[in-house]
Amino acid sequence: LKVTGVVPRSGVDMGSTPVFVMGSSFVNSTSLSCRFGKKAISGIYLTDSTVLCISPPQPTSNVFLEVSNNGLDYTDDRFIFHYDVCPPGMYCPDGEMLQCPKGTYCPGHGNYNFTMCPPGMYQPYVGQESCLPAPVGFIAPDFGLTYAKQCPRGAICDTTGLISWEKLCPPGHFCLEGTRTGNFSDFSIAE
Repeated sequence: LKVTGVVPRSGVDMGSTPVFVMGSSFVNSTSLSCRFGKKAISGIYLTDSTVLCISPPQPTSNVFLEVSNNGLDYTDDRFIFHYDVCPPGMYCPDGEMLQCPKGTYCPGHGNYNFTMCPPGMYQPYVGQESCLPAPVGFIAPDFGLTYAKQCPRGAICDTTGLISWEKLCPPGHFCLEGTRTGNFSDFSIAE
């Protein structure tokens, strides 16, 4: 019985990372097992040279990964398997590390899922810890937006983080989409 490789070499502390162990002389038996540090779990026989092991939960650390055909005698060939916390900007369902998609965020460590950006916020990039407020001249009227929408025609959006427009265009004036101010002294005339 020999272990020659492990893919991947790391997983999240929550466990459930599928780990493929390559080697030779693996046997399809009910005693086939993998040991992550001191925690032994059943191995899944794929071929005489490949075993699938699902990592158990462990604190953040490095542990030895070993295989046994009989549940007692483990391989002398040891590979280090690294446990880590799911990092900010990522979520880790079923032991897999994934970037938070656009329109969402993953704050702090240890996210099992992503959170959609709330109204008034948006996120155009993947793998982010927070959302961005809708800029002046824009609104974000819904959950999970990947971009802010221009302030509608006839309205003024003069603050950040708006869900909807709050001010109408002043009487006697025309406000195009994306109007940022109703104070006409904000504009200067070049001389």
